[in-house]
Amino acid sequence: ARDLFPMPQQHIGAPNSPLFVRSFKHGECNTNHSTSCIKEWTGSTLPVSSGGELFHNLTVRADLLYVYPTLAGGWVLVGEVNKFVPLSAHRFAFGSASATTLEFNVTGTPNEVVMLAVKYPADQHTTTLQLRIGPTGAISAKLAA
Repeated sequence: ARDLFPMPQQHIGAPNSPLFVRSFKHGECNTNHSTSCIKEWTGSTLPVSSGGELFHNLTVRADLLYVYPTLAGGWVLVGEVNKFVPLSAHRFAFGSASATTLEFNVTGTPNEVVMLAVKYPADQHTTTLQLRIGPTGAISAKLAA
């Protein structure tokens, strides 16, 4: 993780916990809301490839990588995998995390459906959830491990 500046605060209730990384360019992450491309970052350098792909007649040799800390209890809140900013501070407010629960708030348009990914602590499976924003423009979520 020494390629990052400033260094991530990966000790958010989970000292010496791993970081997780996801590539935005990875097609299945965005089009199918897949969570299979969220990987534990075990190395000391960024997992970047130098290959290009054709995009609107231009060769793109860049990627956007997201790095996620492990929260207390082993949770990883991945957020909206189809967005450039999957965990916007204007949209998400972290509540608490423990070995048994993860709590957070989401704001948006009333009745909007928000699709977000979460990595569960017990078996480390990642799933996509659908939350419907309430009539006041917010919803409080509490997930059980």
